[in-house]
Amino acid sequence: MWTWLSPDAQTANEIDYVLTRHRAPIADVSVLSRSIFSSDHRPLRANIRLPHARRFAPAKPRPLPPTFDRLHLQTAMAVFAHQLPDDAPLSAFIQAMYAAQQEAARRPEPVPRISDRTRHLLARRSRLQPQPGAPPATRLQYTIACKAARWSLT
Repeated sequence: MWTWLSPDAQTANEIDYVLTRHRAPIADVSVLSRSIFSSDHRPLRANIRLPHARRFAPAKPRPLPPTFDRLHLQTAMAVFAHQLPDDAPLSAFIQAMYAAQQEAARRPEPVPRISDRTRHLLARRSRLQPQPGAPPATRLQYTIACKAARWSLT
């Protein structure tokens, strides 16, 4: 029995130790007495409690990158650059350019994943869901509503 195989499939090793930072997530560790493998290692059984980590939560959509109107950006840069005195340090000039960039940036509105039409079709589909023993016409209407909602989602 081996528990690790190298990428070139030439080396197979048995894992002797499992290292963790904290003992808290691991509970009820027991050794299985019978083994069907020809090895001096014995299989372990353990319960692992995973905390509700943020990585398992649904990801929030990232904001869309800003778009810049080139003429508006150049105008804003010229205005901010002319407001600076001639002996201004480089850091002040850089701050002025960042301010011009912020003024010229436009963030597009995010497009919703499900349109209003699709929401309407899904609501209609849920209203038409047939009960057991419903007539065939009701089941047909429900099937048509399901197909329309499916097509609207793609």
